[in-house]
Amino acid sequence: QNWSQNYTVAANNVTVVTIPSAKSYNDCADCITDKGVHITSQKDVVVYAHHYQDNQSDATLVLPTRTLGKEYYCVGYTQVSPGNSGRNTIGIVAIKDSTLVKITPKVAMQKTGGGTYASGVPYYKLLNEGDFYQGIANGGQTGDDITGTLIEVIDTGITGNCRRIAVFSGSSYLSILNGCPSFGINSGDNLLEQMLPVNSWGKEFVMVPSAGRSEDNFRIMASEASTSISVFRASGAPASYLIGAGEFICIYDESDVRFVIADKPACVIQYQKTAKCDGFTNRIGDPSLIILRPLPPTLSRITL
Repeated sequence: QNWSQNYTVAANNVTVVTIPSAKSYNDCADCITDKGVHITSQKDVVVYAHHYQDNQSDATLVLPTRTLGKEYYCVGYTQVSPGNSGRNTIGIVAIKDSTLVKITPKVAMQKTGGGTYASGVPYYKLLNEGDFYQGIANGGQTGDDITGTLIEVIDTGITGNCRRIAVFSGSSYLSILNGCPSFGINSGDNLLEQMLPVNSWGKEFVMVPSAGRSEDNFRIMASEASTSISVFRASGAPASYLIGAGEFICIYDESDVRFVIADKPACVIQYQKTAKCDGFTNRIGDPSLIILRPLPPTLSRITL
């Protein structure tokens, strides 16, 4: 895209970098563009991406390339948006040339030239370094949800293990209601999060509802067949579930801290709801998406 910029970042300070939207914004479906953004640093840094337009925004931690993987499950949410304006989306960035990616969608996805890629039927994309592929669910107000879409690097041969990808997913705009008054559909947001590769999933999690809000929604997704999930409260018997690969359970309207144990690797997703779910006066925020990190913590020193 013929754009680059150098920055100096002081220790324990934040440097804000504005990427020109013309160099990074993707407005097409089932398309491959050269709008991947590559960041390098002489010393270790932490990077966040924050997307915003008008009153809509969401942010994600950006994973270092050395932590990327070859297998991902995508996360979205049941698509409900005013005026049928939003879509569940996926984004894939390659870090090496000739990266062959297999996508098995959970719902029908828009296809270049018309038609769709059918739910459950794999399709393939070949990406080069810096390429960005954007996939968009076909339906909007219809309730489409990409959660459980499987993305795999299937390169073979002597260099097959060298190719990994970064995967992002969410929604361009939606409302998360779950029993809120009907006026809540007029309040929404985009969802954005970088997905954790399956090989970094865990078996123990703590779910903590957001401060200042009445309650959050959670999902717990499995990567393997016959995954047993137990969700504990402070007292009483845990709730137990058995789910398969790419399947998930939903915990709605949760206002208490919960502890989760799985017998196989799992992913736990937290959703903040539409602001109007807390009444007309709540301006703390609209829907947001967070992938929770598993326990036990492996870090003893963290900079915020």
